[in-house]
Amino acid sequence: MQKIEWSSYFIESCKVTVFCLCVTLFYYFFGCSDTTLLVSFYMSVMSAASTFSIKAKHFNQVFLGGVMIATAINCGGVLGYYFPVFSKAIAIVYAGLAFFLPKKRYQSDIFVTSAVTYLVFTVTPFPLQEGIKHSIECVFVFMVFVFFYFLFDYPRAKNVEIVFDNNDRKVNKITAAIAVGSLSIAWFISYLITMNHNYPRIFWMELTALVVVAGSQQDTILTSIKRITACTLAAAFVLLLFDYILPHNFFLSFLMLVIFLFFIFFLSFSYFLKVLFIEMFVVSITYLLGNRDDLIAIARVALTAAGGAVVILVTPLIRYLFKARKLKVVVFK
Repeated sequence: MQKIEWSSYFIESCKVTVFCLCVTLFYYFFGCSDTTLLVSFYMSVMSAASTFSIKAKHFNQVFLGGVMIATAINCGGVLGYYFPVFSKAIAIVYAGLAFFLPKKRYQSDIFVTSAVTYLVFTVTPFPLQEGIKHSIECVFVFMVFVFFYFLFDYPRAKNVEIVFDNNDRKVNKITAAIAVGSLSIAWFISYLITMNHNYPRIFWMELTALVVVAGSQQDTILTSIKRITACTLAAAFVLLLFDYILPHNFFLSFLMLVIFLFFIFFLSFSYFLKVLFIEMFVVSITYLLGNRDDLIAIARVALTAAGGAVVILVTPLIRYLFKARKLKVVVFK
């Protein structure tokens, strides 16, 4: 059993939390809008998530992570606003390439996280004028992100050669195919549902499919069950927290959000615990934005289950097709 470096996870989680708070407080003191605060906060969290490691990071990793997350936010938001259907098609291609192209582990983490970010902002879009403004905000967040790197990580990394393991190209191809197939089916189901019903947060089905594939290492059944269980527990806890314990106290609610953020990274060695606090974090943000509707939490559980089920069904089919193709090549040889 691998020993968990608790102190390293604690220190890194503290740095990430302080970084996200510094960015958010800067915009808060200048009286920026809630949208600006949320976009900046989200970019901070996702930039940190895409490059999170308890070991020293190379500057290339930090630079690529910051640029990819900023690009995903702005491209997803603008394209989702003007070309909603086209932007979803790009999300499917983006996800496939995110799994297929990387040759190093850190690149895979960054590309997949940016694909998730792009998908989220296609359904929370903004016009070009706001996109330009958010681009400027992203530049500031990126500068703070780099500053924190040189302040904390560079002293450890400057004399250390960072070596990343190469991913298995065959696994990459299969995972990319599973991601494209799962997202395509989830998108099609979502489209059929929205034609007849105004179901809240329908994109969670597609998002779940992508995130399950990202964290599964092809063990999709177990990963889907873990995510569905974590989502159910998180939704129940957040409903209890915001409806009965902290119904109208924004300061304490935001404090809880920060605590959830800390534990996302502190417990990142465990997929289940990480997902549990991610779900708490996401549902809490929804509530803080004023969407205090129990149906939203219930819908997230239902759509998470549907997204996980899509991946469970698609995975054996893709594996079978790859296996059949391999056998066909051998026979014809």
